[in-house]
Amino acid sequence: AYSKDKLVIVGISGDSQIEGLRKAIQLNEINWMNIFDETKSIRKLYRIRAIPVIMLIDNNGKLIYSSSEKEDRELLLELLSKM
Repeated sequence: AYSKDKLVIVGISGDSQIEGLRKAIQLNEINWMNIFDETKSIRKLYRIRAIPVIMLIDNNGKLIYSSSEKEDRELLLELLSKM
């Protein structure tokens, strides 16, 4: 199991307006941090081309996992177990 004190979940919103993000947070009862990426700077930095995408980024900002494919979840779980 991963260490919860070493894992932070952050959502990056690709909505065109912040109100869409607010509605999604309320409707889906999202309780993790969400960032409204209005300028697309985060998506450009990490080359996000598909939504949704799951990424693991280490404490130094280095991308260690990225996938939008459900089939890759076993690799994700393996990486999380090493945290």
